[in-house]
Amino acid sequence: MKTKMIKTNLLIVVFLFILHVAAFAQKEKHFLGGSFGLSDFHLKDIHASPLIFSGLNTTPSMQYYYNGEIDKHYVEATYSCHALTTLSDNLNTVNDLYRLRYSYVHSLSTFKFMDKEFSIYAGGSISTFLSCSNYYQDQPSQIPRVKSMKSWYWSNSIDMSFQLIHNPSPRQFFSLQIYVPLISNVSRPKYSPTADFNYPELDWKLKMFGKTAFITDNFSVNSIFAFQSPLFWKFNYQFSYEFYFSTYSKPQKINMYLNSLRAGLFFCL
Repeated sequence: MKTKMIKTNLLIVVFLFILHVAAFAQKEKHFLGGSFGLSDFHLKDIHASPLIFSGLNTTPSMQYYYNGEIDKHYVEATYSCHALTTLSDNLNTVNDLYRLRYSYVHSLSTFKFMDKEFSIYAGGSISTFLSCSNYYQDQPSQIPRVKSMKSWYWSNSIDMSFQLIHNPSPRQFFSLQIYVPLISNVSRPKYSPTADFNYPELDWKLKMFGKTAFITDNFSVNSIFAFQSPLFWKFNYQFSYEFYFSTYSKPQKINMYLNSLRAGLFFCL
């Protein structure tokens, strides 16, 4: 009899624990998945060429969201490879873009717009962004094509991050994220106005760290708009749009901007 009561009490405790976990899970959700889409990238790197190079290509991304009521975490790994062209038919560039980011934001306030409740979050993020370009000059009589030089922009930064979010239901949300770097460490190739250094040797000298730069010297803004909604069982679908702009002036000016559209599938934990 005593053993039966112990089992009954244990079952009640387990049941209450499950209810507690379920109630907690309704408020705080984990979303893990990936997305795939198209990216339109534009690059002007005076160090390599005065021309603007641009191109359209695919861009996969892996993402993790932790959507708590008080705080939110976001982890992202994104890659894209672009075959860039310019006005000159015989000049082109192969560009690789990489980005890793972790972001944490905390709740600031809520407001209503058109009877919809929105929440504002603010915090910070750490990120690394690499744009690496190989410049080629095509000659009809030469196969393979001639590689003229290599250039890169590698920024490791501590950013301000802001998020505006609307949650119509526990697994559905609209989210706008904005990132602006406060302080960065930027790596760029060496520069000589007389070009008296070995360009091929630079292929082996891609460096992760370079010079420290503040927001006014290394300005960029990255905004990501995402919408998620239930698809079936514990899976959500996501549509997102991303805009990125960056400008840096050493050793010579480099400007980049990017537009990306992606669709993805996420598992809700």
